[in-house]
Amino acid sequence: QNERLRLHSRLEEAYGSPVVLEGAHRSPTQVASFVLSLPVDARRSREAELRSALRGSAERSARRTGARFGKVACVVDRSASSFGSSEKKRRPLAVALALVAYLRASSDAVTVHYSSPIDDELWLTPRGSTDLSTPILGALRDEPDLLVVVSDGFENDPPGVAGGLLEAAQRLFPRAFFLHVNPVYDVESYAPKSLSPRVPTMGIRDACDLPTLVAFAKLALGKSTLEELEAHLDQRVRAFLAGG
Repeated sequence: QNERLRLHSRLEEAYGSPVVLEGAHRSPTQVASFVLSLPVDARRSREAELRSALRGSAERSARRTGARFGKVACVVDRSASSFGSSEKKRRPLAVALALVAYLRASSDAVTVHYSSPIDDELWLTPRGSTDLSTPILGALRDEPDLLVVVSDGFENDPPGVAGGLLEAAQRLFPRAFFLHVNPVYDVESYAPKSLSPRVPTMGIRDACDLPTLVAFAKLALGKSTLEELEAHLDQRVRAFLAGG
């Protein structure tokens, strides 16, 4: 599927023949990666198709994983560093966009807060410095059951505040669960860089892995049992085999 999408993208660049997304069983992360590879003007001209493809992929993934979340708030780092590397351009941002779509398909209610405000996430681009404190405060006002922060762990506006804010929020909202998912591997620490040692940080490559990351993080914090984790993994295996 990845190679087919790459080849189609090259054909589109060379001949202007658009990649057909409808009906293709691609993951939300694959669809989001393709969407963000297009210039904003091209996204606008194919708006209905791209929205439908992203929503359809997220809904299929939500049904396959069987995950269901309650009230969710998602904080997305769209700073300049979310551009990614020269080998994987916009990969961190694509994971974040896919995760937002997946949460909307698998949750009762979702609010999304960006490090730099944006009117419509389909026009999402890397921009500005990393202010995570402001969107985290906005997310806390929603009083979510689950708060997910998508960030590479580097903040500079101001530096080092988001982690302390999340720690304080854990004490103020004991019934909520806080998770930092990081789509970037930090070569200095050989692990995903965390915002706080007291807030679980999990590396994420695909948006559909979120339920499993939540399950592992809850076990690590003593908020679930090994039996619950094993039951979740059994369910994921069954879904994987059925999907194959």
